[in-house]
Amino acid sequence: MIVADMMCRFPVIVSPDISCERALAVADEQGSHFLLAVDGNDLLGVLRTCDLKRAHSATRAGRTINGPVMPIGISDSLTLAIRMLTLGGAGCLVVVDDDSCLHGVVTRQDLFRVGVSAAERGVDCCAACGALEHLIFGGIDHPALCCGCLDTAKTLISSVA
Repeated sequence: MIVADMMCRFPVIVSPDISCERALAVADEQGSHFLLAVDGNDLLGVLRTCDLKRAHSATRAGRTINGPVMPIGISDSLTLAIRMLTLGGAGCLVVVDDDSCLHGVVTRQDLFRVGVSAAERGVDCCAACGALEHLIFGGIDHPALCCGCLDTAKTLISSVA
């Protein structure tokens, strides 16, 4: 099986100039955790709903882009996709062809859906609650946590200090 066999062929595309509030509404309407910020023919980055929720509602969505776009080839293996998502710490890979034309996206959920990835706590899902979405990776020696558990941990630490 290759990336083309299981990718989402219709990623949600928005302007980076829309508000975070509007971007969240679009994500909710489309049932997506990732939006592609596009300006004309240029893919600027991936918007994650967890980042959009943290920003002020009137902030331009493009200001929440976090990290570079992680592209994967349309004919690459799912093994490579798993490695890139796990080691790269991304929740979404942008699927492109040899000419760098956008064909879709691949998410962790896509890999779980087709049964090629196991949910290993701290690696493929949140170490605390087991969530598959909105993972934050703290590095090789630190387990992955979802945004919700990370926010809870930060609140607990700040209340103790």
